[in-house]
Amino acid sequence: MLAKYGDEAPITLADFELRIDHHLASLLARSGGVPMPSLKLIQAPVFHGYSISVWVEFSTDTSVAALESALSTAGVDMRGSDLEPPNNVGVAGQSGYAAGAIEADRNVPRAFWFWLAADNARVAAETGLTIAAKRIAAE
Repeated sequence: MLAKYGDEAPITLADFELRIDHHLASLLARSGGVPMPSLKLIQAPVFHGYSISVWVEFSTDTSVAALESALSTAGVDMRGSDLEPPNNVGVAGQSGYAAGAIEADRNVPRAFWFWLAADNARVAAETGLTIAAKRIAAE
Protein backbone atom coordinates (compact mmCIF):
# COMPACT_ATOMS: atom_id res chain seq x y z
CA MET A 1 0.00 0.00 0.00
CA LEU A 2 1.30 3.42 -0.91
CA ALA A 3 0.50 6.78 0.65
CA LYS A 4 1.84 8.62 -2.40
CA TYR A 5 3.23 7.99 -5.86
CA GLY A 6 6.94 8.24 -6.66
CA ASP A 7 8.57 11.46 -7.85
CA GLU A 8 8.33 10.33 -11.49
CA ALA A 9 4.51 10.17 -11.47
CA PRO A 10 2.89 12.64 -13.90
CA ILE A 11 -0.03 13.21 -11.48
CA THR A 12 0.26 12.94 -7.70
CA LEU A 13 -1.98 10.76 -5.57
CA ALA A 14 -2.97 13.92 -3.72
CA ASP A 15 -4.19 15.41 -7.03
CA PHE A 16 -6.31 12.30 -7.66
CA GLU A 17 -7.67 12.49 -4.12
CA LEU A 18 -8.58 16.15 -4.62
CA ARG A 19 -10.30 15.35 -7.94
CA ILE A 20 -12.38 12.63 -6.27
CA ASP A 21 -13.12 14.94 -3.32
CA HIS A 22 -14.37 17.72 -5.64
CA HIS A 23 -16.43 15.30 -7.72
CA LEU A 24 -18.01 13.81 -4.61
CA ALA A 25 -18.76 17.28 -3.24
CA SER A 26 -20.53 18.25 -6.47
CA LEU A 27 -22.62 15.07 -6.39
CA LEU A 28 -23.55 15.50 -2.73
CA ALA A 29 -24.46 19.17 -3.29
CA ARG A 30 -27.34 17.93 -5.48
CA SER A 31 -28.56 15.45 -2.86
CA GLY A 32 -30.16 17.88 -0.47
CA GLY A 33 -27.80 18.19 2.45
CA VAL A 34 -25.97 14.87 2.67
CA PRO A 35 -22.82 15.68 4.65
CA MET A 36 -19.45 15.52 2.95
CA PRO A 37 -17.46 12.49 4.12
CA SER A 38 -13.79 12.50 4.95
CA LEU A 39 -11.78 10.86 2.19
CA LYS A 40 -8.23 9.51 2.08
CA LEU A 41 -6.98 7.82 -1.07
CA ILE A 42 -4.26 5.21 -0.93
CA GLN A 43 -2.62 3.31 -3.78
CA ALA A 44 -2.31 -0.44 -3.80
CA PRO A 45 0.12 -1.49 -6.52
CA VAL A 46 -2.43 -3.61 -8.37
CA PHE A 47 -4.32 -3.24 -11.62
CA HIS A 48 -8.04 -3.15 -12.35
CA GLY A 49 -9.58 -0.96 -9.82
CA TYR A 50 -10.04 1.36 -6.94
CA SER A 51 -11.02 0.20 -3.47
CA ILE A 52 -12.00 2.99 -1.11
CA SER A 53 -12.92 3.09 2.56
CA VAL A 54 -15.23 6.05 3.22
CA TRP A 55 -16.52 7.39 6.54
CA VAL A 56 -19.81 9.32 6.50
CA GLU A 57 -21.57 11.02 9.40
CA PHE A 58 -25.29 11.61 8.83
CA SER A 59 -27.37 14.39 10.37
CA THR A 60 -30.12 11.96 11.40
CA ASP A 61 -30.21 8.39 12.64
CA THR A 62 -30.17 5.66 10.00
CA SER A 63 -29.37 1.98 9.72
CA VAL A 64 -27.20 -0.31 7.62
CA ALA A 65 -30.35 -1.75 6.02
CA ALA A 66 -31.60 1.73 5.04
CA LEU A 67 -28.21 2.65 3.59
CA GLU A 68 -27.98 -0.61 1.63
CA SER A 69 -31.48 -0.03 0.25
CA ALA A 70 -30.70 3.58 -0.75
CA LEU A 71 -27.47 2.60 -2.51
CA SER A 72 -29.15 -0.28 -4.32
CA THR A 73 -32.00 2.00 -5.44
CA ALA A 74 -29.40 4.50 -6.74
CA GLY A 75 -27.92 1.82 -9.01
CA VAL A 76 -24.91 0.87 -6.89
CA ASP A 77 -24.00 -2.83 -6.91
CA MET A 78 -24.78 -3.36 -3.23
CA ARG A 79 -23.11 -6.34 -1.60
CA GLY A 80 -25.07 -6.99 1.58
CA SER A 81 -23.72 -8.70 4.67
CA ASP A 82 -24.59 -12.09 3.16
CA LEU A 83 -22.11 -11.49 0.30
CA GLU A 84 -18.35 -10.96 0.12
CA PRO A 85 -17.46 -7.24 0.04
CA PRO A 86 -16.36 -5.87 -3.34
CA ASN A 87 -12.70 -5.86 -4.31
CA ASN A 88 -10.66 -4.41 -7.15
CA VAL A 89 -10.30 -7.73 -8.98
CA GLY A 90 -13.99 -8.64 -8.65
CA VAL A 91 -15.15 -5.38 -10.24
CA ALA A 92 -12.81 -5.64 -13.24
CA GLY A 93 -14.89 -5.09 -16.36
CA GLN A 94 -17.94 -4.00 -14.34
CA SER A 95 -19.66 -0.64 -14.85
CA GLY A 96 -20.38 1.67 -11.96
CA TYR A 97 -19.54 1.18 -8.32
CA ALA A 98 -19.90 -1.68 -5.87
CA ALA A 99 -20.40 -1.16 -2.14
CA GLY A 100 -20.34 -3.47 0.83
CA ALA A 101 -19.12 -4.06 4.36
CA ILE A 102 -21.16 -1.11 5.64
CA GLU A 103 -20.59 -0.81 9.37
CA ALA A 104 -21.69 1.62 12.04
CA ASP A 105 -18.85 3.61 13.58
CA ARG A 106 -18.25 2.45 17.16
CA ASN A 107 -17.58 5.96 18.45
CA VAL A 108 -19.90 8.23 16.45
CA PRO A 109 -23.57 7.15 16.66
CA ARG A 110 -24.70 8.50 13.27
CA ALA A 111 -21.54 7.63 11.31
CA PHE A 112 -20.89 4.65 9.05
CA TRP A 113 -17.95 3.15 7.19
CA PHE A 114 -18.48 2.10 3.57
CA TRP A 115 -16.21 -0.10 1.43
CA LEU A 116 -16.42 0.84 -2.27
CA ALA A 117 -14.76 -0.62 -5.36
CA ALA A 118 -14.76 0.31 -9.04
CA ASP A 119 -12.89 -0.62 -12.20
CA ASN A 120 -10.50 2.28 -12.72
CA ALA A 121 -10.47 2.01 -16.53
CA ARG A 122 -14.27 1.77 -16.81
CA VAL A 123 -14.85 4.70 -14.43
CA ALA A 124 -12.56 6.93 -16.51
CA ALA A 125 -14.12 5.80 -19.79
CA GLU A 126 -17.70 6.18 -18.56
CA THR A 127 -16.96 9.61 -17.11
CA GLY A 128 -15.50 10.69 -20.46
CA LEU A 129 -18.59 9.43 -22.31
CA THR A 130 -20.90 11.21 -19.88
CA ILE A 131 -19.04 14.50 -20.31
CA ALA A 132 -19.04 14.12 -24.11
CA ALA A 133 -22.78 13.40 -24.16
CA LYS A 134 -23.52 16.46 -22.02
CA ARG A 135 -21.39 18.68 -24.26
CA ILE A 136 -23.12 17.37 -27.38
CA ALA A 137 -26.54 17.89 -25.80
CA ALA A 138 -25.61 21.45 -24.83
CA GLU A 139 -24.65 22.37 -28.41
